[in-house]
Amino acid sequence: MIIVFFTFPGTAWEREVRQTNFFQKVKFGDTVEIKCHIYSNLRTSVWYKLSKNRRLDTISDEFRNRYSVQLSPWGDAGTYYCGVLSLENIKFASGTVLELEGESKTMQSVLQSPDYIRVQPGDSVTLNCSFNTGLCPQEHTSVIWTKSGSQAFSRIFENTNMSCEVRNDTGEISCVHNLTLIKVGPAEAGTYLCVVTACGNTVLGTGTTIEMYSKLSLLFVINTQVELWKCIEDQMVVFRVIYMQLTNLYTVFNQSLFSQ
Repeated sequence: MIIVFFTFPGTAWEREVRQTNFFQKVKFGDTVEIKCHIYSNLRTSVWYKLSKNRRLDTISDEFRNRYSVQLSPWGDAGTYYCGVLSLENIKFASGTVLELEGESKTMQSVLQSPDYIRVQPGDSVTLNCSFNTGLCPQEHTSVIWTKSGSQAFSRIFENTNMSCEVRNDTGEISCVHNLTLIKVGPAEAGTYLCVVTACGNTVLGTGTTIEMYSKLSLLFVINTQVELWKCIEDQMVVFRVIYMQLTNLYTVFNQSLFSQ
């Protein structure tokens, strides 16, 4: 199977690198193109693949408009990252998960909780990811988290932990993976996907969306509601006074009418 990588240099001063397809499912023997858009011609492009032991292995560290590599069937599955390298650091795109059709399925689904959460700046949150790897052992299972938002990016979060249990009756392995974000800010807003690879089979999670809100906006809403109720109460007082005056006038009018 041949995988072909493309890099596209663009505007010189923009500092973004993007991969257009996050997930690709192909048949064995097909030729796959994983595209990477690099918006700078002043940097060197690099390609990495996330191995099963959660290590980034270098595929290519040379800038080429077209790069091809012959991979073994089991080596094809995984997550591929395109990055740009400078003297100071390296910046990765969101990554592309490559899955081969026809492989034995060790996982049916990857469930995430909660589905949606609202947090304030400075809060800490924990995202959960649960899955069943079948008979695939824990040492052959890797988990990464990818976040998409206004600017897509992906990284391996180090403050994570995974715990697994083996069912006595079937021998199947169930795992829970947690991602803890400390003191979140606006940059952490977006949708987080748990990506699990077990014995070469990669499955995406259901996703968790984090939305930010501030105390000031909440206080503004509360104050606005309080002011609205005060205005309504003031209007009700005026209406009651007018009603009482009209009632008194009606009473005086009736009395004068009957006295005649």
